[in-house]
Amino acid sequence: LDPSVPTVMGKFVWWGDPVRREGKNAELVYKKGDYPKYATGSYGHVVSRPIAAFVTQNQQTLKEYQGEDTSLGIWLKEQKSLTEPVKWVLAADQQGVTEWRLRK
Repeated sequence: LDPSVPTVMGKFVWWGDPVRREGKNAELVYKKGDYPKYATGSYGHVVSRPIAAFVTQNQQTLKEYQGEDTSLGIWLKEQKSLTEPVKWVLAADQQGVTEWRLRK
């Protein structure tokens, strides 16, 4: 992977996860009905330098949404400052990356 390309690596919710308006994970700020693509926070995710720099440089103006995982997905969908499209890489597809699963 090229570290200069805006990249998010992890496990993703790819298609329009409905925004929950009630309960423990209620989203009260994001007004759309479905979330954009985002990395599932409970599995962990990695971002490249351009994405880390984008978040750092814009931290004062980025809205805080329900969770860090959905927030990052929303920020990346709505941003206009990255010079290249974001590359979404499924971690389990990368050589040398092991997917850990909880065992009963």
